[in-house]
Amino acid sequence: MKKRVFVFDETIINTNQIINLKDEYSHIRGYHGCRVLNLDDYYENGIVPINKNETLRRALYLLKNDRISENEIVKVFNSHWMRLTETHKYVWFTLTKSELIDYCGHYLIYGSEFICGIAAELRCQDSLKKGIPTIFHCDIPIEKIPSGYLEDLNDRIKTGDGYNCGFKVIGAISKDEVVKCEHPRKILDPLNGYMPYYCR
Repeated sequence: MKKRVFVFDETIINTNQIINLKDEYSHIRGYHGCRVLNLDDYYENGIVPINKNETLRRALYLLKNDRISENEIVKVFNSHWMRLTETHKYVWFTLTKSELIDYCGHYLIYGSEFICGIAAELRCQDSLKKGIPTIFHCDIPIEKIPSGYLEDLNDRIKTGDGYNCGFKVIGAISKDEVVKCEHPRKILDPLNGYMPYYCR
């Protein structure tokens, strides 16, 4: 099949129209929000599921300071890692970038939800505001999206509810599937009563 990308914001859906993403499209445009320390990592390696060693290295870099020792961070990290379920070991996307900016801004402001939980326990979430809030626009092959999520996407698209629609991807997103990225300046912070956060 020739590449056909479903982009929710660019597609006018008739409510009587039956959408079957799997039959009609080869890819779905998805948006991944994060706080990037080094953009080159993403353009070299793509967007990968959470990895223990890399995530610990990042947590130490972000959280270690005069008040919080490496040993404290490792201890809290290990306790959180033991509770991490398979559900969290995927790359997650939204169907619109506005969902990330208006409702899920914590990914852009604080980065990894897993590391944010560790920082909350150590009372140092402000330490996570290093790097650049980034939204990656990706063309995701249909076969990387689990069938249950595809069915949910079909239903939500038909009702026009694509603005509240997260979905997971099996495996990594390759660098070739990343279309572009952007850095929003104003983001609503759900961890702070949806107060606007402005990126310098």
